[in-house]
Amino acid sequence: WQRRLEAEHDNVRGALQHWLGREEAERGLRLAIALQQYWYLHGYLAEAHSWVRDLLALPTAGNQTRGRATGLVHLGHWAGMRGEKAASEAVTQEGIAIFRTLGDEGGIAAGLHRLGFFAWEYGEYDEARRCIAESLAIRRRLGDAAQIMSSLCWLGRVTNYAGQPAAARLYLEECLALAMQMGSQRMIALATEFLGEVAGNEEDDAEAAMRFAAALALYEASGDKAGIGTVNTYLGRVALQRGDIEEARQHFRTGLRVANEIGYRKRLCDALEGLAALAATDGRAERAYRLLGAAAALREASRELAAPHERAWLARRLAPARAALGERAVTVEAEGRAMTPEDAVAYAREDEVA
Repeated sequence: WQRRLEAEHDNVRGALQHWLGREEAERGLRLAIALQQYWYLHGYLAEAHSWVRDLLALPTAGNQTRGRATGLVHLGHWAGMRGEKAASEAVTQEGIAIFRTLGDEGGIAAGLHRLGFFAWEYGEYDEARRCIAESLAIRRRLGDAAQIMSSLCWLGRVTNYAGQPAAARLYLEECLALAMQMGSQRMIALATEFLGEVAGNEEDDAEAAMRFAAALALYEASGDKAGIGTVNTYLGRVALQRGDIEEARQHFRTGLRVANEIGYRKRLCDALEGLAALAATDGRAERAYRLLGAAAALREASRELAAPHERAWLARRLAPARAALGERAVTVEAEGRAMTPEDAVAYAREDEVA
């Protein structure tokens, strides 16, 4: 159905423009929100954000209604994906406040889940765990299996990033079992990917490679661009660890290309850092530190922090470049920091083979 929707994209846009022009906010929001997975899988992050934002701005968008609250939570999601932290938090909190007024526990849980997701994105792991654990408790009480599965998956991920891989594995294995029972291919892919992250945190490269390869196959089958880009970068790290330089190079390049295409800033940073690690391994110290500087500037601008275990991995991989540059490392890194995101991507792709 995702491919059929892609073929009908112009008609979808026409329908949304129709409801926007007629100021029928409720109908337009229902359609835009129903398409969330489509927007995400195909990388239409900016477009999704603009439709939901413009529909919510209509005078007919209501005030203390469930439709408005749902729209605000979704707008927060798309703003967060674009690296707009303050805006994301503000509109999501506004949506949760409406849900609380209405006594809508499912809506409250959805909003808390979103807040937790973006707290994780910005490296606020304790806050992320608090929000998602509260969301999970509500969803268990409501008995919503699909949403329980989602909360388990993300609680597992943030727990791993908080440095507790053993506890994370328990959440993710429960999620994976439930996803397989329900036949949810997307959640199977996510849980498998996140178990690969756990294995990487435990320095089990063989399990990590197996999990990431399995997740990539599922993402490719569904056309999930964000998943394809993310897992390629992870596979690049694993390949670099085992010394397969050319395989790592191809994975990092794919991760960079996809993240740039869909505007996913966090994954763009990850890919730039992967290519920096690769350059250090190749003995190109200046290139490594320029790429590192470009990624660092991008992370700081959008507050997209890497996890502690990821920062430790990168520091180990860049150690030879740091030693080669000596005091010049700071100057070279500053050159990378001065690049715009567009310049950074162009620089990262300079040595691609046509």
